[in-house]
Amino acid sequence: MSALRRVAGGVRALLHKGAGDRELDEELRSFAQHSADDKLRAGMDRPTAMRAARVEMGSMAAIKDDVRDTGWESTMESLGQDVRYGLRALRKSPGFAAVAVLTLALGIGANSAIFTVMNAVLLRPLPYGNHGRLMMLWGDNHATGSHRDYASMPTFEALRARSQTLAGVAAVSPQWTVILKDQAEPQRVTAYFVSPNFPQVLGVTPQLGRFFTPEENVPGREAAIVISHSFWQQQLQGDPNVLGRTLTFDIGPARVVGVMPAGFQYRDDVQLWVPLEANPILADSRRRTVVRFLTLVGAAKPGLGLDQVQREMSGIAAQLAAEHPDTNAGWGINVVSLRDEVSGKVKPALLVLLAAVGLVLLIACANVAGLLLTRAAARQREIAVRRALGAGRTRLLRQFITESVLLAFLGGGAGLLLAKWGMSLLQTLIPPSIASAGTARIDWQVLAFTAAISLLCGIGFGIAPALGMGANLHDSLRSAGRAAGSTLKSRLRSSLVIGEMALSVMLLVAAGLLIRSFFSLLEVDPGFRPDHLLTLQVMVPSGPEYDAKYAKPEQRVQAYREMFQRIESIPGVTAAGAATRLPMLGTLTTKLQVEGRNVPPGQEPEVEFRRASSGYFRTMGIPTLQGRTFNDSDRLNTATVMVINQEAAKRVWPGEDPIGKRVNWGGSWATVIGVVGDVRQFGLDAAAAPEVYISFDQGPPSNPLLVIRSASDPASLAAAVRAAIREQEPGMGIYGVETMESVVSATVAPRRVNTMLMATFAGLALLLAAVGVYGLLSYAVTQRTAEIGVRVALGAAQRDVFRLVMGSAGRLALLGLAIGIAGALAASRLLRSVLFGVSPADPLTFVIVPLVLIVVAFLASYLPARRAARIDPVVALRAE
Repeated sequence: MSALRRVAGGVRALLHKGAGDRELDEELRSFAQHSADDKLRAGMDRPTAMRAARVEMGSMAAIKDDVRDTGWESTMESLGQDVRYGLRALRKSPGFAAVAVLTLALGIGANSAIFTVMNAVLLRPLPYGNHGRLMMLWGDNHATGSHRDYASMPTFEALRARSQTLAGVAAVSPQWTVILKDQAEPQRVTAYFVSPNFPQVLGVTPQLGRFFTPEENVPGREAAIVISHSFWQQQLQGDPNVLGRTLTFDIGPARVVGVMPAGFQYRDDVQLWVPLEANPILADSRRRTVVRFLTLVGAAKPGLGLDQVQREMSGIAAQLAAEHPDTNAGWGINVVSLRDEVSGKVKPALLVLLAAVGLVLLIACANVAGLLLTRAAARQREIAVRRALGAGRTRLLRQFITESVLLAFLGGGAGLLLAKWGMSLLQTLIPPSIASAGTARIDWQVLAFTAAISLLCGIGFGIAPALGMGANLHDSLRSAGRAAGSTLKSRLRSSLVIGEMALSVMLLVAAGLLIRSFFSLLEVDPGFRPDHLLTLQVMVPSGPEYDAKYAKPEQRVQAYREMFQRIESIPGVTAAGAATRLPMLGTLTTKLQVEGRNVPPGQEPEVEFRRASSGYFRTMGIPTLQGRTFNDSDRLNTATVMVINQEAAKRVWPGEDPIGKRVNWGGSWATVIGVVGDVRQFGLDAAAAPEVYISFDQGPPSNPLLVIRSASDPASLAAAVRAAIREQEPGMGIYGVETMESVVSATVAPRRVNTMLMATFAGLALLLAAVGVYGLLSYAVTQRTAEIGVRVALGAAQRDVFRLVMGSAGRLALLGLAIGIAGALAASRLLRSVLFGVSPADPLTFVIVPLVLIVVAFLASYLPARRAARIDPVVALRAE
């Protein structure tokens, strides 16, 4: 006890009066209060507990025993004391706590938000009972290299009959549009034509009723349909008697036999599931022809994986090619897991974003570590007193880490709020084909992830100040730690500056590459002019009262011509046209048999196919390169004519003049009369495909898409166009009214969001790095105040001091830049799959980013260097 009294007396003698005494008194009172609280809980009255605590404060052995006691109860009690003390310490420094928590909230919140989306898209099981066994079975066209082609009905039937590895195979047509005619105004409804075993293969059960049976999958009879939960609630107002209700569509009447569960979707959010035999493509007259329009989904038998299924499918494909060489030669079957199918396109972008927010979090942790280093220096007297009272380095390390973990969890909690706020933006990254798109939410997995990274961050940046604890007690007490551990602290500060610069380079390079890629995409010529263009779809009404007006093709031709005349007479309209499909809004392929060529079965050139009116090319702004496009002379009773695009001319007639050549498509012969420019039908980032156009007037459809060019804002003409069409025919269905610019914009929306997020994260990283470098250098200058004062006293000029500080900061920044550039060169190769028109080693990006960071580092270093140059040596030496 006498030894401890001598140490305490020495402590008071060595420390200055004022703030030092108050800190010491507060520390001793804190220890006494902790001990008294323990005794109060043990049953002592307050005066007795306080006296016993003061007695124990004089016992060095008791303090050491308390520190070194490793029993579970003692450890938990000691941990509770650390937590309480840490909370009190944070309350005493609200400014520091607020800055640290906000910094961590930005880093942890960004990681939690991205993980929330990844959890919904990549980790959470698909919402089907057989989710782990579901696979897509695509046609593999060896001639074109297309590995995700449609399958034919005979192929579907062969797989269903021959497969031994699949528990079931279901066929699904591409998304189809039908018109509901029971409402006051006809409504467009999306549908899948599916085989009756569709729900069994997926492992789902209707919420109400049942799915249609094989006996109901018969052409020529009233269809039995299953509707979505949203269709039931919105279009049918939740009719409790919906089962058995008959609805009238353009494809005929249909009887509702079931309602799917709320939120259920398969690849697309459709509203109806209709028997496959009701699909107009699958007419009996074409049953034995090869019409490839189906997607196939299968469920592997339990215990079998994708490799086993793929081997069997390859064998069956070889059998079909040998048995039916005219239709199956050159075709295989490509098996892809349904998980990869629905999330494959978005997976690379999400991984890139996760890496980006990981870098942001590392920079945030480096900033907080720098703040803790600065704070540890201010708490050096407290540390010295604790060590003088017997606290070992392990106990002090635990205290520092406890406080750091508290900060991290506070930052994690605030980060979850930021993550929840940002989810509405991140939802746009999820394509509609992902069934869990609407379920990206903060659940227990996200909470566990946030807690884990908060804990790791707290431990990580909590070690930094503990490593800088002075090793020499006498020096610590004498100079408040200013000299103690200075070399180690200096190295830690330097490492943090270098690390922040390197991480910032890597993130800024990635963001720069994505920004360059996005602008390269926007510069792509789509092959048409999307500006000032309005699109909509019309549906010719059907039924006994309309058959006399529209049943015959020549009647529809005349009706469309009158419609175009009415629309073109609207003030502001400059041109109007129509087609069966518009760019980026759907596709249909056909095979061409070129006159005079003997091509092996299955190797005929495959092209995109659509019908177009005579005014379509002029309205869309598609240039005519050779020959002519359609005109009024191309009628139903004249020879069929065809216009092809430039890509089709290159592939089908390389080095030849295609004008006048004849091709057979779908059993009909057509003569090529013109060549037009290529149009990017599948998006700006997809190359133009070979494409053919057939005259609209030589086979008018019942549901064309109209395109209308205006001299002003096209959206302002929507009401007038509707009125003109309804004036001609009140029963005409009108839907899908939108501008072509919005259609094109939707195709680049995921890239736009991805680029915007990367740019945001990069800007945040740059800001955090600048603040962190400034703070660390400012603290370094403060620590070197005495040294600088001596230099100035010995004759150093202000410019010499300025140059000294700037040179030291510059060396750290350049070293960080070098490490960051090397890391960025290695990591940028991983971005290859998400870049367009830009090399992963793009020279411009790798020049601009370092220059930006050099400027930022200079600005962050300038103020500390300027302050160092103005240090008064007398004041500096007196302070020391």
